[in-house]
Order: sequence, then structure tokens, then C-alpha cells
Amino acid sequence: MGVVGACASTGAAGNEQDDVASVASTVAPEPTTPPAATNPTVPTAAPPSTTSPRPTTTGPATTVLATTVPATTVPATTVPATTVPATTVPATTSTTSPVERADWAVFDYALADRLIGGGDQAASVAVAVDGKIVHRSAFGSRVPGERAHPADRFRIASISKPMASAATLRLVEAGKLKLDQPALALVAKSLNVPVVDPVANAVTVRQLLGHKSGIGSFEFELLYAGSNSCEHAARIALSESLVGKPGKSYRYSNMNYCLIGLVLEAVTGQPYETVIRKQVLDPVGAGAMRVAGTRDRSKRSVLHVTSPGRNYMDTLGASGSWISSASDVVRFADSLDPAKAGWHPVSNRTLALMKAPVTKRHKRGRPRLSWYGLGLVVFSDGSYGHTGTLENTHAMVVVRPDGVTWAVLVSGENPWETSDLRTMVDNALFAALAPR
Repeated sequence: MGVVGACASTGAAGNEQDDVASVASTVAPEPTTPPAATNPTVPTAAPPSTTSPRPTTTGPATTVLATTVPATTVPATTVPATTVPATTVPATTSTTSPVERADWAVFDYALADRLIGGGDQAASVAVAVDGKIVHRSAFGSRVPGERAHPADRFRIASISKPMASAATLRLVEAGKLKLDQPALALVAKSLNVPVVDPVANAVTVRQLLGHKSGIGSFEFELLYAGSNSCEHAARIALSESLVGKPGKSYRYSNMNYCLIGLVLEAVTGQPYETVIRKQVLDPVGAGAMRVAGTRDRSKRSVLHVTSPGRNYMDTLGASGSWISSASDVVRFADSLDPAKAGWHPVSNRTLALMKAPVTKRHKRGRPRLSWYGLGLVVFSDGSYGHTGTLENTHAMVVVRPDGVTWAVLVSGENPWETSDLRTMVDNALFAALAPR
């Protein structure tokens, strides 16, 4: 099996269970021995192979809480040689999190060692406390021969979904759209095609956002060059029957958000990218984000090695076609948090709706480690965010209840499971906060 470019996190929902937590993957414990202090340089890795096997999945991964690395095993003052000098903002007067006191050199070393040292071409990280970015850094090479910079833009894959969800729910709050109104008729009219399956006419905006539409995955059309655009793939989807009853079960599908993007265009009369910029990005200073094609080679864009013939960045649309710096991902994610100062795209009530599970708990009452809401993955500790996975792409953003928000973006095939980034960040922060 070749590399799979699922524009979502690997793991849970790819098994198409009604409850994300029911198929939580087990994260292997972190090694307890980091590289020796006598060899602190992390080598710049060559672009990773695109032929290494990966499981076929299209859903957001669940995450087991991180194990920790003893603080004394991480060198205290070494930054990897491949790292562009990090930007660290002086600590504010906040008392909500000790993260502001972190030794960021230790943090960068621990994270770069796991990512670049594990074979990735490039990675970037940003950390915010109480809505203010306190650290950002980049490792490896943007393209061969050029070091990565914190302002470089990586593919963010399915982190695009919470952006589309927030924009959609803003239109709901403004009375321009209803959550429980049929959605596919809007798309069919704009594309000038019929909805072949009469049952599909019942699919609502809410069901698209929560992956309960009954629409199939259409991986060939969206990920393997079976179409040339989101609109083309949507025409194919509307010409086929549903694979499930609308509203009955959770089935993660990138097609749901391709269609959401087209709903936004139909309602506003504007291109999807313009809607997202106006509704959620520009007001929070994340305007450097943009939609990019598969062969994008623009300035500040990080190279993600792509197999010949694949065109997923041209077809995914609202489900995963954005590129961004880690800092801009953090700015967007933080804007959702009502506890943070500044502009918020949705109300507290709507955020609660985004975080509410779309599936019921298991009858046996097993505790859930995470669940899917309306465009957000929510964790049992109160954190929320999203993951994103494509060929040679891993991305994750997490908003924690202690005021800390972080994002990590990767060009490469490491880690094997995108959700492992949470473990890596937790361990790096633990090491950076340990007394010395």
C-alpha cells in the first residue's frame, strides 16, 4: 500500500465508528533517553520518501494523554543547528500558566530531535499563552538548501475544517443560513446539476459539519486525481446515492467539507477563500494564510514532497487546501476561545455547539478520550482543536483550558500518527519547565 493522502488525522474515525473515542489509538510511550549532550546537532533530513506505507484513514485521530520524559535527560542550553533563531516574546503578567517560564531552547531541542531527527524535512511550532504568542520556531529546510523560518507556510490539511465551520456558523448567527436546513439543494443549484438520491435532499448543514450526512468518502475523487476540483468532485458526489441515512451515524468524509465550502459560496455569492478571509482570518491578523495548489512553489511556501499525478490540494477545497504558518494557525484557534481577549468569530453559545459531541456515549458507558463536534476535535481534559494529515504532511493545533494554545506543522511522514504530535509537545514542555 502506498502513501495515503488522507486530509484528516489518521486513526479513529477512519474506522467509521459512531464514536471517535471507541477506536482510540494507543500512543507508544515516549523514549526516556534523548540524544546525548555531546552530540546536540540535529541533522537536516532529506525529503522523505513518498512510498513508505501508511494506513488508509480519513478521520481525526484520538489521543492518549502524553507520557513524560525526565527533565534531567534533556540538554539545557542546546538549540539544533538546523533551527532558525527562535522568536520568544517576553513573559506577560499572566498567572494562568507556567509555560511562560519555559526554557525554549530545551523545548526546541526536544521537538526538533523527534521531528527533524526522525526524518522530517521541516517543522514549525508556535505557542501562545492567554492569546499572546510567546514562542515560535522552525526547524529543517523550507526547500533543499534553504533553512525553514517561523513565517513559512506549511500545508495544514484538515485544520482547514474548523475555519470553514466557524465561517458557516457565523452565517447561521447572522440569520443567512440555518443549521438544520437542507444543504445539498443549494449546492446543486449553484453547480446546475440534480441531486440524484432523493434521500440526500434531507442532508442538513449541521450534518455536513458533524460528518453525519451519510455521504461517502470519495477518496479517489478528492485524493487520487479522480477529479480536477472540489466542484468537479461534488458533481460526482451528487450523482451517487448516499452510503448511510442522514443523521444516523458518524462517518468522517472530506466530501462533507468540500460541500460546506460550496454552501458558503452559494449563500454569500463570493469565492470560498474570500469568505473565510473576511469571516474568520483577517479580523484576527491571520491574513497570510491562503489556499494553495498541489504544485505551489510561492515564496515562503514549504515543500511537501508529492507523488506524481496527485492533485489533492486542487480538489479538497474547504476540507484541506490551506497553507499557513504555525503562528497564524494559533491566532485563528485562539480567536475561538471566549476567555482570550480580542475578536471572536462565534459566540460562546456557538462555540459550545461546536464542541458538543455529535454522537452519543457508548451504551456500556466507557469513558471517551475525545469526540468530534462541528468542525472540532474535543478532548476529555477540556482541550480542543484539530489534526490534519496529507501525503508528507502532519499538522495539529490544540487550545488548552489552562490558557495555552500551540500548533505544530510538519513537512514529512513523521510521526506515524498525527495525534502523536500532542505527546511530543507535552513532553517538550515538561522538559522545558523542569527545574534546573
